[in-house]
Amino acid sequence: MDRKWDFYFCHVDDKPASIYVDLHLRDQAPLAALPDRAYLSLVLRQPRPDGLSSHDEFDALKAIEDALEEHLASPTTMYVGRNTSDGRRDYWFYVADAAAWKRQAADFMARFPDYSHEAESEPDPAWSAYLEFLYPNEQGWDFITNRQVCDSLEENGDPLTQAREIEHWAYFPDASSCEVFVARVTALGFEVRESWVTESAGDEVGVRLVRRDVPSHRDIHDVTVPLLRAARDAGGRYDGWETQCLPSNERRGSPHQ
Repeated sequence: MDRKWDFYFCHVDDKPASIYVDLHLRDQAPLAALPDRAYLSLVLRQPRPDGLSSHDEFDALKAIEDALEEHLASPTTMYVGRNTSDGRRDYWFYVADAAAWKRQAADFMARFPDYSHEAESEPDPAWSAYLEFLYPNEQGWDFITNRQVCDSLEENGDPLTQAREIEHWAYFPDASSCEVFVARVTALGFEVRESWVTESAGDEVGVRLVRRDVPSHRDIHDVTVPLLRAARDAGGRYDGWETQCLPSNERRGSPHQ
């Protein structure tokens, strides 16, 4: 089975969290042969002050992840993702035999006696833990897309330290909802560069915005999240950004969501 892993940051129970998930399973879930969800929860030994994993613990956690794929995952025990938050790392699975899960997890963790752990399972034939918790929501996808574009800029020699014009796109079902969005984002300093009706997309109204910002990994989310929320609140959708690559001056764009 093909796998496509990616990660994003979010908040879980109002605390910083990092989620790593197999995106490829979205089109196949739920799998009837694996009706029960199971988790293996570890207490981190050297967490950061914000509860996420630290560089000091990277090698130990990587060893667990590698062993997990080799010794615990199987055709009847599918590893689908993990959540790290509040000083813990939870590995999530879907299993065919929930009754055997605690024994499987205990046998696996015998390889890592320095880590305390908990293991539980319960029915989840709809795969709600995967679809509603692990799989990225709109803001999670925004994080993933932003990181992909910033990575692309860096690969082309951009240090991501200089402010420059960044263009953004959004789409709405009608002109009035677009006007609500424009009123909100122009108050944030964005300028409307153009708007149009997209005949091929059911007469949606598109708008292109521009503002000078620094497209860095640290800063770009503070730029896009207000646009994403404003578009959603107005009944439309934010559709990504592009900017000039400095110093190469190549145009780099985001894959539209």
